[in-house]
Amino acid sequence: MKKVFLNTLFIFLFSLWMFPVSANEIELDMPTFSDMKNAVQKSTNNVKDSAIQKTDDIKNNLEETLENAKNITENRMEGWKLKGKEKIQQGKEKIKKAKENANGALLKAGGKPTDESLSKLTKKEKQDLLLKYQDKGYYGTLPNIEREFDYIKQISKKTNLKNKYKDTLIDEMNLKKTPLDDELFLDVILKKEKDSKYTKDVLRMIPVFERFKDCISNFCDIQKFNANVNLVDLYARRLEKDYGNTNDAMSESFYLIRNVAYLAKLQGNLKYEANFYSKYMPLTGTIYSKEEIAKKDLELLDELNKTIFTLQQLK
Repeated sequence: MKKVFLNTLFIFLFSLWMFPVSANEIELDMPTFSDMKNAVQKSTNNVKDSAIQKTDDIKNNLEETLENAKNITENRMEGWKLKGKEKIQQGKEKIKKAKENANGALLKAGGKPTDESLSKLTKKEKQDLLLKYQDKGYYGTLPNIEREFDYIKQISKKTNLKNKYKDTLIDEMNLKKTPLDDELFLDVILKKEKDSKYTKDVLRMIPVFERFKDCISNFCDIQKFNANVNLVDLYARRLEKDYGNTNDAMSESFYLIRNVAYLAKLQGNLKYEANFYSKYMPLTGTIYSKEEIAKKDLELLDELNKTIFTLQQLK
């Protein structure tokens, strides 16, 4: 603004020097202060508008450049993705072709196909293959079972006990016997916990099994035999009702009791049927013969002895 004012003043003085006029003319031609202010304001506004326009142009150019760069980058990324997919597809096709070539070579050398392409064959081709390779071995790819036997190849140093106890061998001949006659040892060292309700219930069955065993050993009649069978079955069903859903149901004694009850019922039915059929036909050579029934009695006696021994260990 200062520069414009000086230029205007210089032009005014130069015009006075070159073209001298009267005082009145000077007053008439001399610009007023308000005109000079308007001129200066107009010049300032022009400069400001020009600066704003240039700034807007630069901003627009920058935005356009960024948008172009973004579009170029996106186009390149799409191109790379397409090329990557094409490469992967080409790799898959090469693998498939190599597999087919290998299978063809194996087929040519061994006379048997090893792939799993039955679904691609026609019905007639499948029938021809079945006829061609019938009774000639395996068709298809054998499963890899090597990993199932990897544990055989592994040698664990932690479980290698060789020479570990070499210097601490126990001389069994010099070991002292257990003092089972010492009451202090029996009461303190071998002190057992209190018997559970299940243990008390199964121990009550020992006399029942003992009587049943005597009945079989003494060749009692069918009526007494089945009476013992019914009593054993009654105890077994009661035991299953009370402890069938508890941890005691997984014990050996629980299983043996139920097994004896089951075998006893089978033997009772067998004897009843043998007695019934003996009136109408000979039983020799059948399951109802005396030899077969005696054999089943011995098997039942063995199970009874095993069960009684197991129950006695619970005392």
